[in-house]
Amino acid sequence: MAYYNLGPDEVRRVAGMMGYELPEDHLLKNINHHLPRTSHGSTLSFITHAMVLAYAGRTADSWKFYRQALISDLADIQGGTTAEGIHLGVMGGCLKGVVTNFAGMNWQGGKLSINPGLPDTWESLKFSVLIRGDRYHIESIGGDLKLRVSQEVGPQPKKEDVVIVVADQEHAVARDTDMVFKGCGQH
Repeated sequence: MAYYNLGPDEVRRVAGMMGYELPEDHLLKNINHHLPRTSHGSTLSFITHAMVLAYAGRTADSWKFYRQALISDLADIQGGTTAEGIHLGVMGGCLKGVVTNFAGMNWQGGKLSINPGLPDTWESLKFSVLIRGDRYHIESIGGDLKLRVSQEVGPQPKKEDVVIVVADQEHAVARDTDMVFKGCGQH
């Protein structure tokens, strides 16, 4: 659960603060140990594993677990619990999974980082998100990332350009300008 909540880099950092040094392959070792031993008795297990597998770069495996989470209510995979109500935690986790794993959005050091990794079965992903008064319009299609940042309407002072990290490189992005980053939205 620590990898789901914090991500592998933060798990390594926190372990280091406690005096432990994790090996480079700590995430894969944990996945390989726990995945075959997990019963998936909760629908939350599917989205948790989907996100951790995405962190490890195992996008195809991540997509399989993600699909299970998506259909958990529709197919009533737990045999009758859907009649008692929807699994809101799984729905929220599915949304988080799209944004953080497949779109690769993360907020680090006061900067938005985008590093898409869409499943092979997806042709594109398009959405917008509001962060600190700025609307980020994001589209990953055909190996490219299209981005536009616009300031929301309201009594806000004009802001400086936004610094965004795309595929591990910083870029200053002017508001209301369409930007295209080639080759960073690949599957």
